[in-house]
Amino acid sequence: MAICGIYGVVETLPLITGIDFETKAGFQKGDKVIMTGWEMGQKFHGGHAEFASVKAEWLVPLPPELSAIDAMTIGTAGFTAALCVRALEESGYDRSKPILVTGADGGVGSVAIYLLNRKGCRVAACLRALGATEIVGALPTDSKALDEQLWGGAIDVVGGPTIPTIASQMVYGCTLASCGVAGGPAIKTTVYPFIIRGVKLYGVDSVFAPTDSRRPRVFHRDEVRKAVWQDLAKVPKDIWQNMRTEVALEDLHEAAQRILAGQIRGRVVVNLALRTPQLVPKEKEEEDLEALRRQTLELRKSLTTKSKIVSAEQAASCILDGDSVTSAGFVAAMPCDALITALRKRYDKTKHPRDLEMVFSIIVGDREGRGTEPLTPMVSRAVFGWTDVCPAFTNAVLSGKIEAYNLPMGQISHMIRSSANGAPGHLSKVGLHTFADPRKGGGKRNKQTTKDLVKLQVLDGEEYIFYPAPKITVALLRGSLADEAGNISFEHEPLLLDSLNQAMAAKKNGGLVIVQVQRVVPSGSLDHRRVHIPGMLVDMVVVAGKEHSAVTYAPADQEYDPTLSGEMKPLRSHLEQLPWEGPRNACQKRVMAHRALFEVKKPRAVLNFGVGSPEFVATMMASHGHQNPELHGFMSTVESGVWGGVPQGGFRFGTSVGYEALVPTSTMMDFYLGGGIDVAFLGVGEASLGPAESPISVRRTVTIIAGTIAVDHTVWAPTKRTSTPQGLKLMVTNLAVACSCWISIQRLNNQ
Repeated sequence: MAICGIYGVVETLPLITGIDFETKAGFQKGDKVIMTGWEMGQKFHGGHAEFASVKAEWLVPLPPELSAIDAMTIGTAGFTAALCVRALEESGYDRSKPILVTGADGGVGSVAIYLLNRKGCRVAACLRALGATEIVGALPTDSKALDEQLWGGAIDVVGGPTIPTIASQMVYGCTLASCGVAGGPAIKTTVYPFIIRGVKLYGVDSVFAPTDSRRPRVFHRDEVRKAVWQDLAKVPKDIWQNMRTEVALEDLHEAAQRILAGQIRGRVVVNLALRTPQLVPKEKEEEDLEALRRQTLELRKSLTTKSKIVSAEQAASCILDGDSVTSAGFVAAMPCDALITALRKRYDKTKHPRDLEMVFSIIVGDREGRGTEPLTPMVSRAVFGWTDVCPAFTNAVLSGKIEAYNLPMGQISHMIRSSANGAPGHLSKVGLHTFADPRKGGGKRNKQTTKDLVKLQVLDGEEYIFYPAPKITVALLRGSLADEAGNISFEHEPLLLDSLNQAMAAKKNGGLVIVQVQRVVPSGSLDHRRVHIPGMLVDMVVVAGKEHSAVTYAPADQEYDPTLSGEMKPLRSHLEQLPWEGPRNACQKRVMAHRALFEVKKPRAVLNFGVGSPEFVATMMASHGHQNPELHGFMSTVESGVWGGVPQGGFRFGTSVGYEALVPTSTMMDFYLGGGIDVAFLGVGEASLGPAESPISVRRTVTIIAGTIAVDHTVWAPTKRTSTPQGLKLMVTNLAVACSCWISIQRLNNQ
């Protein structure tokens, strides 16, 4: 930021930038030393020069095991990470519990994860970087004063609203080391974690940490810098080699601009021995990108004129920088792993494609890095409804690395349909008076997202939100079988989703439709009643290997289950039974689900089941529904498009065993918005029974909007000051018994 002249970073001008450097100087001529901190590059001249004059007591001898280039790869970020680990060791941590590290994709976080892993600690982070063993989603910013004790220690580089949340979840007597302010300097918390659980908040300073015992002991531990650098010297060299990009001094300004633009990741080291620029000038880069674009378009044409059957690598090579990509999938069902894996391999090798826009209603993933997650570094903009199963993607949204719009799932489904039929967009009342309302942010999910996407419009005195159609140029889809003409059969798939509309949208905009299948058969040999995407809409077909054939990430679906695709009806004796004992409050959820099934008081009711606790209600109805005489003839539905059967939970959510019909997601949302639901069981983080501007107030993270707003809209009527039910009844369980919050919304006639 100082290099680019951003105001407020430096204290004096003119100034040589650079907050750390390695050189030959010191106590004896020729000694190699390291310099970090002490306000270099901020108040005093820094290291971006061939010579520097500094105070001798600021210098640390370069450990003989550590090369100069590796020392600068570690730099201030790695030094800070090591100080944080040292803070946990000095002040106390619990090795039996995972250690939380925020900002895992940054310099401090990634090094901290590796150092903790070397010490035998289990590490929880937003991605599996350098040894993280557990993946966590985005931390809520509205935590309780005291929450479940999850973390045996924590290293936080974000600051601001994350500190109260982490402190409330710390194990008794353990330490939270704080070293950053990316989320802001202000902390709003209570003293309870500190006076009831003995949690210690340890401030880590890497700027003025003293060099040796000549500094007063009260200022910091003796010889901190020397000891820390000796520890860092023990790390294998290949760790640092994989982190860095070397540039020449002439590249400095260009490199700084690319870092701020998110075009360079990892550590950038200025190597003064390099006498020629290492970065391609912007004008030359633009010429190269245009040449790459022409080459890619020519490859598309040559591949599609020969045969529609191509390899995953060939298909991935045909996607352009800046493409607007929509992909199939619903929570953990129907992933396009063969396509996305090939696309990520291409990106890791060439850094292309990049600056993609992603458009999807529900993301697909397993919280372990599969699904849409590998596309995260390629994405610069996203329009979506729900991302909970992809923590790295979610964290990229919350940290501002992706320009992001979080809108109701059903409206995104209809936006894709508008793109397919050439409409500029559509009007809807769904989202009014929620954070999707343009007056309340319009779905913007971070400070870096500043442009308005949705608009408020008034028609005949009625307010509507205008949802514009995206210009989709690539559709990544999946099916079961394809013939040589590109016709796609869904005979083994559990859902239809928006696949047809996604394909039509890409074709309408002159784009590319790529479909992965399990097998290709001769033209004319498919059961054409099961063909969902006509071959005229398909450009490329990729045969996925067995490792990418599972229809969901559930362990049970690694082998084909015909009851999910509708080929076979399940035997009643094989229906799942809710356990009395098990993880995640199984007993309480069984009690809650049993209580819930008696809230249906209308025969032949159409039901909707949300994600989370409502999944248990669907299972309980299948096994114990006969206990409620008014439950006769009910019809279960899920937003994904299934009618009937037993809606599944967990990584099978969105599918149904023994269903009666499948429809596209956009069609199901039409039915919901038309008032078709009689009773809805919704999972929420927080519910307000009093006056509120939105029917259900959920203040968790980016991941919770999904289809809830659309379902709520069918049964709530917002007024000027509050949202009041018209002819509706709202029930919330006794939370002390249920240990979870679920809501049943019923449509009652003439009441």
